[in-house]
Amino acid sequence: MNKYKNILVVADPVNTPQIALSRALYLASQQDNVSISLLLVIYDLSYELTSLFSSDERQSMQDAIVFEEKKSFTRQLEQDYPGINIKLKLIWHKRPFESILEEAKLNNHDLIVKSTHAHNKLSAVVFTPTDWHLLRKSLCPVLLVKDHEWPIDGNIVAAIQVLESTSLSSENDYSINERITQEAMQLKALLNANIHLANAYPSTPEHISIEIPNFDAAAYNQEIEDHHKTAMYKHAEKFNVAKENVHIQSGAPEDVIADIVQKVDAELVILGAPTRNGFSAFLIGNTAEMVIDSINCDLLALK
Repeated sequence: MNKYKNILVVADPVNTPQIALSRALYLASQQDNVSISLLLVIYDLSYELTSLFSSDERQSMQDAIVFEEKKSFTRQLEQDYPGINIKLKLIWHKRPFESILEEAKLNNHDLIVKSTHAHNKLSAVVFTPTDWHLLRKSLCPVLLVKDHEWPIDGNIVAAIQVLESTSLSSENDYSINERITQEAMQLKALLNANIHLANAYPSTPEHISIEIPNFDAAAYNQEIEDHHKTAMYKHAEKFNVAKENVHIQSGAPEDVIADIVQKVDAELVILGAPTRNGFSAFLIGNTAEMVIDSINCDLLALK
């Protein structure tokens, strides 16, 4: 984690203490010269809808609210985190994710840290949660934090993807799988933790034996499993990860990751979440988005 020197923490406007800030402060305590900025985004629709005031008057009211909220929030911070040195900024914005992304880009932040809570499945389809927007559109890594500790000798799960046509050692595959594992290695040293590698492989479609006569589903499944095992064990050996800490299961990635996290009682999951823009940013299906509500630990999404 030595590369994270300029951390942006998204403040929780409701809950105290700030668990995302606590996590960022812990990370900062493990290295030197780390800058932490705390961003609080506030908004009240009622101040936009009123027709009794001019735009200048509404702006004055918003400025007054921001000023008072900043004073109140600063007092709470001083009570919960006495003596800390952070930069606090408040922004009035109806779309929190836009202000967070803009702030991260403007100030060259190399990590966004935000607390996360369970998302209602139905509302998440209609109104995309801020967490999902950050996972899809952030240009820097995003650490989504839940309310728990990072104990010594804890467990980190690195989610590795095996492509059917390549091995994990190929040049094209270096970009994300090796960065995920290298990140896990850095965190292992930082937290005195254990690394587990997780991989999901697809099971045979149930209807394929009907469409293809004489299709041997068992042999096909075994071939896929063997391919994933070979690639994963080779990858684990490269990073000196014990074979017993390599977990390969059949199923959807989000289900397999959640199952392995529960089995090893992990504190953190690391996976890849490629930045998406345009129409693709509106599509639901990113593994990081699907898994965050299924695990009771932190999630670090690399770009």
